[in-house]
Amino acid sequence: MRTLIAAVLGCLIGSVSLLAQVPVVTSIQNPASNILPGQPNFGIPQGSIFVLYGSGMGPSTISIAPSLPYSTTLGGTSITVTAGGLTFNPYIIYTLSTQVAAVMPSNVTLGSATIKVTEFGLTSAAFSATIVQNNFGISTVNTSGTGAAVLTDANYKVISSTNSAIPGNTYAMWGTGLGPATGGNSDNNANAFANVGPPVTVLVGGVSASVTYYGRSPGAGPGLDQINFTIPPGLSGCNVSLVVQTTGTPATLSNNTTVPISANGGVCTDPSSIQASTWAPLLAMSSGINLSFFELSSNTATTYSGSTPTTKITSVAAADFLHFTQAQLTSQYQSLYSQNVSLGSCAVTVNLGGTSTSTASSTGLNAGQSVNVNSFTGQVLPLGAQPAVGFYATAGSSLFPAGNYTVSDGAGGTGVGTIGNVAFSVPSYVTWSNEATLATTPIVRANGVTLTWTGGTSSGFIDIQGSIGFGNGNSYSVNFECAAPASAGQFTVPASVLLAFPTGPGSLQLQDNITGQVTVPGMNIGVTYTTNISSTSVTWN
Repeated sequence: MRTLIAAVLGCLIGSVSLLAQVPVVTSIQNPASNILPGQPNFGIPQGSIFVLYGSGMGPSTISIAPSLPYSTTLGGTSITVTAGGLTFNPYIIYTLSTQVAAVMPSNVTLGSATIKVTEFGLTSAAFSATIVQNNFGISTVNTSGTGAAVLTDANYKVISSTNSAIPGNTYAMWGTGLGPATGGNSDNNANAFANVGPPVTVLVGGVSASVTYYGRSPGAGPGLDQINFTIPPGLSGCNVSLVVQTTGTPATLSNNTTVPISANGGVCTDPSSIQASTWAPLLAMSSGINLSFFELSSNTATTYSGSTPTTKITSVAAADFLHFTQAQLTSQYQSLYSQNVSLGSCAVTVNLGGTSTSTASSTGLNAGQSVNVNSFTGQVLPLGAQPAVGFYATAGSSLFPAGNYTVSDGAGGTGVGTIGNVAFSVPSYVTWSNEATLATTPIVRANGVTLTWTGGTSSGFIDIQGSIGFGNGNSYSVNFECAAPASAGQFTVPASVLLAFPTGPGSLQLQDNITGQVTVPGMNIGVTYTTNISSTSVTWN
């Protein structure tokens, strides 16, 4: 019998050997910040949680460490880190063919390192990494490293757009990367309550917050950190910027994230977005709603040869007529026609290419063959029906002059009746006054950058965006977006944002936006959006 069992096991092991593949490591990242190798602020801190991505690194079904203490081998997977001529073996949290999570040893040598994964006796090629003392990554709700940060209140309730943070209250921010285990902590046991690493600076909406604790999360597994901080007074919005700066050597910046803030908690709002009070009665409509959206937008792109500018103008006029079911509206209303960042704040995103994963959905409504934009000058601009029902648009090469406009749809169509002449206005847009200086003088990222403008309306807001490509053939890009009241006349994009950018040629734009609401027959809500974009090439140093 023992001979038969041995023979069967031998067959199974032989099959595994034939089917197994040599592990391949393609990336190493902080699972909270997800900053990529090659990006500024990359580095895996001592004592932090890290994730390896690739193939053939573990079993096809995830294997999770059942309890503390962890082991250096799990599901046939082990990791070696070689740095400073020494080899270290991280404790593994979970393993899967495409990713492995572990705790970087607190005593690993700082600087350049190589990492290998072994799975059932097969070892990957060495993958290069950089080990740093500390480099905090903020966990985000969508796990991408961008967008809303994972924050909890004193009752461990997650902060969200319907449960906003309150100025003056203290919250816990979650992540990993404060530094090597100290104060009774280790890489393989439940965390103790103790500050870890050098002090940190927490910036909320660009304002320094009071920090009451920075260390391991007590009672949790190794590597999980939290920072307790107090929201500064006077801040509000659904997407207020949140970033952490460490004071180690070298100093590092976390991923740029956001936090919803309102004076009384509850639902957050942004002054330039459609107010929550507008959506409340619409969300209660069991039959769903009809929404119309009218847009006039233009873009003036300027390139410089020395001090000589060359401009190209493109413009779009559009009208959309849409029906949202109650379920569609409930899941999407907070992102519909609202800005991505609150006034006075900035956000940073990384575009890794690929196909958009947007889940926005609605049903187009036929508004007939003829939808026109009628200008106060007497010009009639016909909007062509697009392949998707309910969408009408036309492109042009000139700016829309400031003044009064109307939208009409003639006899209407099967989904939308006659709407008459729905009136709205295009304001006098701002003028970007220091565009030429920024386009012709390299921008020093460590100094931040100030944009200035003249004009603008009290109801408008300025959207500032910058971008730079990186990776093979600039296949990826890092982007930032900031928002400011048009009446402010200037805005400084802080170094905490720009230092997330690589150096090299990129772009910068200033966008003047006005949103409004109009009454449209047959529609539950009508939204207008007028914008003028000025864009140019810049050099990030």
